[in-house]
Amino acid sequence: MDKELLMIDLLSGKKIITAVFLPIYRQRLRLSISLSLFSAGFFLGLNTLVYRYLMARVQTTSAAQKIVGLHYFALIFGGIIITLCLIQCVFVLMHLFFLKRNFQGWLARILQKFSGFSKVVEDEEHYFVKRKQKEVRLAKKDCLVLTERINGDKLMIGVEKLDLGVTRGFIFLRTTKIDFHKLPNVQTGKHKGAGKVAIFIGLFCLLLGSFLYLFTKTETKENTSTAVAHVSEEVKITASGLLKQQGATPNKVAQKENELYVANTHELFQTTDRGQHWQFVPLKAEWLRGGSYTLTSGEIPFGYWMDYTYQVGKDFSFYLYTTGSGDYLDLYLLFSSDNGVTWQKSQVGEKVRNLRYRKVQFFENGTGIAAISQTTAMSGSEQVCLFATQNHGQDWYPVGNTTINAPIQNISFIDASIGFISTREGIFYTQNGGRSYHEALVNVPEDYLLGGLDLFQSPNEVTQPNSTTLEAKFYLTKKDGHMYACLYRSYDGGQTWAFVRQLSEVTSAD
Repeated sequence: MDKELLMIDLLSGKKIITAVFLPIYRQRLRLSISLSLFSAGFFLGLNTLVYRYLMARVQTTSAAQKIVGLHYFALIFGGIIITLCLIQCVFVLMHLFFLKRNFQGWLARILQKFSGFSKVVEDEEHYFVKRKQKEVRLAKKDCLVLTERINGDKLMIGVEKLDLGVTRGFIFLRTTKIDFHKLPNVQTGKHKGAGKVAIFIGLFCLLLGSFLYLFTKTETKENTSTAVAHVSEEVKITASGLLKQQGATPNKVAQKENELYVANTHELFQTTDRGQHWQFVPLKAEWLRGGSYTLTSGEIPFGYWMDYTYQVGKDFSFYLYTTGSGDYLDLYLLFSSDNGVTWQKSQVGEKVRNLRYRKVQFFENGTGIAAISQTTAMSGSEQVCLFATQNHGQDWYPVGNTTINAPIQNISFIDASIGFISTREGIFYTQNGGRSYHEALVNVPEDYLLGGLDLFQSPNEVTQPNSTTLEAKFYLTKKDGHMYACLYRSYDGGQTWAFVRQLSEVTSAD
């Protein structure tokens, strides 16, 4: 049929066409909006609530990593569905606009893909229209005549009913030469039923896979329960997984009263009297450098350590270290309360993956916090995991996890409840021991910029001069390129920070 003649015939049937297609487009619009709202509520809302609930109660780092991975997968999956639904909404709104405001333009868009009418066959109750090698079944009661030609051919419009209550409109030509045949209706029913079964199986497999991923114990190819992978066969290891001294005790004067020394054998020794006596620390130096031993300024050279990963003292010494190899590491604390004569160890976390920043702080009454950061699949972001102790490091339990969308520079706690996470351009505070975080407001004068080496840099930890005031030295860069340590104070528990004064210029050596 000529397209111009077809256009004339269709224009004459505008009222019927509009009455058929308007409900179809409105139905599709409602379905797309409903699906997008459901996806937002399920994948973004409910997923976030479940994520926070599980993270507040997770017992192991490996389980926390699984929860985080599943959380991000749900966010991405939900985002894709919502985006597709919104795109569908835009297309439906465009069709609605043309149908109601520019019917001739709508017909022109429809006829752009028109390549002629397919042969139509029928039985007692249905028309069967061939479309893209598929046979579309239209109930005769859902079809109307648009126009009838002189030769008896009828231009008709029909509605196909799909799954989930979705309908689709078709315009076809019923000629006077009709072929009658009986189509196996059961086959079409099976096809529609197969679509519903496929959707059900897909959802079931998705939920089952998520459940298995979350609750199945992670298997690793490497042995992470022993320190043997880090030491040679000649190194002697005690039953507790610690080392026995092999090399000679150092005979040297220390520069500081309390100092850690790495011997040529990579054995560790500590002194609390400037080197008059040295005590053997039953760890290999490499064990203190598990994972990625870097700060945001770069990798730390061998022989240097991250702040607060160890402490040397007569009354109490501790070392945060890892054992194992491969992707997953076990995290331990070695500590001594008798100047290194005897040592104890406790497990802080198990199967820690992508370890980078780490730190331990102890407070009054034997409470303490161990904080670590782990790089994630999201570019630049890191997961922060906190562990707490109530008995000076003998036992640890996880207390909170969060993801920060920037590399961690420092984590500083005032006590077991109030703490801070700093990046190059932001500060996040917690007032409930790391169970939740909020971004703090930092007042930066006009001639300063964020992006310094550290916002909190040891020994410039957050301090509490009195019960109502917090103090910290923030490293800020002036617009001339020079960096300065600046005194800041907070009077609301770290929610907002006010500039007090510039203290001194900071160089890279500081």
